[in-house]
Amino acid sequence: MISLISDFISKEEQKYILNLGIKSSCSYIENAHIKRINEQTNGFSILFDMTKTKLSSYVSGYQGDNTLVSSIDDIFYKIKDKIANRLHISFEHVFFQYIELGVGGRVGAHYDYGMPGYVTYKCNINVLNSSKINIDKNMLDTRELDLYCFEANLYKHWVDEIDSKTIILSYGFLLPYDVL
Repeated sequence: MISLISDFISKEEQKYILNLGIKSSCSYIENAHIKRINEQTNGFSILFDMTKTKLSSYVSGYQGDNTLVSSIDDIFYKIKDKIANRLHISFEHVFFQYIELGVGGRVGAHYDYGMPGYVTYKCNINVLNSSKINIDKNMLDTRELDLYCFEANLYKHWVDEIDSKTIILSYGFLLPYDVL
């Protein structure tokens, strides 16, 4: 099921995030998955295990949490909590990905990694610019500040080539199948 909430973050939160300088705060990226993503995006991506549980650490390690990022700003934790509270979902096992797509960048068609008995429920926020994301057979047109969520290990998803710089915050909530 795809969920869309318009204007999920405020203009003040957007401005704060854009002024953080995420790219300059991360050094060399070793993870092959993240390297491959960065090549396609004409931009930059990092992944961070927010909860450090056994489950989130395992999935984060596979997805790319070898980026030498030791911490992230508190605003990203506040947004995680805001998502979980608004959607009434657990934030026990969560990873975070910051994705910056450059002009001509794209995200190739893929499924996110999933653990037996769990859904990787991705909740993405457009921080800069609108985007069109393809989820299975649906194209979702999203605007700046919007939140959209879906079962990323169950549905193939991708973003076609874009024509302007786009920044997306992506939260992976690892939820037992029976709660969705």
